[in-house]
Amino acid sequence: MKYADSLQKVIDLIDENIHDEWSVGDLAKCIGYSPYHFSRIFKEVVGETPMEFVAKRKLQFALKDMSTELKMDEIAFRYGYGSYVGFSKAFKKIFGVSPALYRMHCPNANPPRIQLQELQSLKTGGIIVQPKIVHKESFTIVGRSYEGQMLNISSTKDAPAYWQHQGLTDGEIETTLYKTFTPTFHGEFCLNIPSENNWEKFTYFFGVLNEQLERPIPETFQCITIPATTYAVFSTPLVKVEHFADSVKGTWQYILQHWFPHSSYVIDEKSYDFEFYDERCHHWDHELVMMEIFIPIKRESEGI
Repeated sequence: MKYADSLQKVIDLIDENIHDEWSVGDLAKCIGYSPYHFSRIFKEVVGETPMEFVAKRKLQFALKDMSTELKMDEIAFRYGYGSYVGFSKAFKKIFGVSPALYRMHCPNANPPRIQLQELQSLKTGGIIVQPKIVHKESFTIVGRSYEGQMLNISSTKDAPAYWQHQGLTDGEIETTLYKTFTPTFHGEFCLNIPSENNWEKFTYFFGVLNEQLERPIPETFQCITIPATTYAVFSTPLVKVEHFADSVKGTWQYILQHWFPHSSYVIDEKSYDFEFYDERCHHWDHELVMMEIFIPIKRESEGI
């Protein structure tokens, strides 16, 4: 990455002075670039404009303050918003829910340091923001299981390496599930379930929401009930479809190798992690695609 070292200095400077007001000119001056050149390479390398990054990064740092007893108006002012209304609008755009709903599950630590060289090696396709923390009640999914072997897969989290090579992306199973079970809620749930007795094997489950629990399930399909759980929900960066599988795999690696070690959470092994795909990954409708990864979590203080 040609400009990684220079842009790393800018990103570190933003983090170290997160409450300051920045302009493109200010940031460009720090590394001796013109505003135009700086904006162009920043978007090319990071995946978003400098001001989009600054705004998003401020909100990620604000999460730690939201876990304290500070008033929401005070937090909004600390991060450069003239009112809570403006802060709330920006927050909801990034995290999908209002600050008031998110506050009870905010992390009590600052976001992990962004390291551009590592993100490049992970091939995420961009910066991964702090996750949404949401609670979901129990639900049931119906679908099909596929037995896999980890011959060229280092972890069951390398799901795309499996479905990409097994033809699951051709739409056949997806079409069959929607035709058979006609769910009104659109979205596919993908689980990787390791074998307890053979570490070289795992079960890959591809399903949709089962909205008719009393309806008999044909023998060729299976059901899985997901217990009520609190999740950290990560969104993959928006990328072109040819980079999508790498982005999903890289996001998994980032979560496990970088986010968890710096968070106050551990994985809740009593539930399932899963990948969720909806219209946002339809490359025939969108130039850039993304998906979500749901990780069941609990506070580290609760024990493993």
